[in-house]
Amino acid sequence: MAFAYAADATRRFILEKSTLRKGTQMAYGLQPTKIEWCHIPNYRGTSWNPLGWGCSYRGCVDANGVNYCYAQTIARRFGDNVCKQYPTPEQVEQHCLDPKHSLCWNFFPHIHRERLDAPLRAKKKSAIFVQSMGDLWDPNVPQEWRDAVFEIIEQCPQHIFFLLTKQALAIRKTTIPCGKNIFLGVTIEQSNYEREHNIIYRGFDRNIFVSYEPLLGPIDMIPDIDWVIIGQDSRPGQPRPQVEWVQNIIEQAQAIGIPVFIKPPLVDWWVAEGHGDRLQQWLEIREG
Repeated sequence: MAFAYAADATRRFILEKSTLRKGTQMAYGLQPTKIEWCHIPNYRGTSWNPLGWGCSYRGCVDANGVNYCYAQTIARRFGDNVCKQYPTPEQVEQHCLDPKHSLCWNFFPHIHRERLDAPLRAKKKSAIFVQSMGDLWDPNVPQEWRDAVFEIIEQCPQHIFFLLTKQALAIRKTTIPCGKNIFLGVTIEQSNYEREHNIIYRGFDRNIFVSYEPLLGPIDMIPDIDWVIIGQDSRPGQPRPQVEWVQNIIEQAQAIGIPVFIKPPLVDWWVAEGHGDRLQQWLEIREG
């Protein structure tokens, strides 16, 4: 379902700009999201952050050592507005947190049990990006919290759930629900992360996707997966992925017959640079 949509959506964004309403993701329950690959026909695109706003991953830095994590930027602006949990003295000491601000502002993982039942309460079928402002497999997320999230997911076959992580090594230690409505993905930025490709297969054999976002370098290999997402560093003035890097990924996807979703900002820029026809030609891949 989502796979066939991915290629169609990218083609549509080549021809017209996205009309998605811009806005800030807030934390309560299921929230509408502007993340385009969550917008599946007949489903409401949403995000769900039962583990608050927070991630211990520190690899989101560009070549100049500047952090490009969009979620942490949002947390610094709005974290104290959406969260009233504050760090303990032990957390302050061990993780250098600011005791004057909430755990969401500090961008440190923590559970909000009042948000756990949000998918159960949703009246409309939703495509849900789970923990869009963090990572389910963060080293500071105990298994008990993941199990609480998985328990809710298993009770909601009417929804689609996207689980995306940068902690692929941790997946091997987890039993993950394997329903047809669950999609498991890993973020890979360049070829020196290729080892993460195969790790994601452990214990999960369906609905696997890879997100190359931001694409920071060439990818020499693509596994036999079901879906590919390509995006850029969206901060103003940042270099876009080279055309050849994207072409290489698309050609590999063509070879194994899987769809590619290219994030609309990257598509818009390429169209403006005169690459629209070339991109459309690349995206003539088999769907199904």
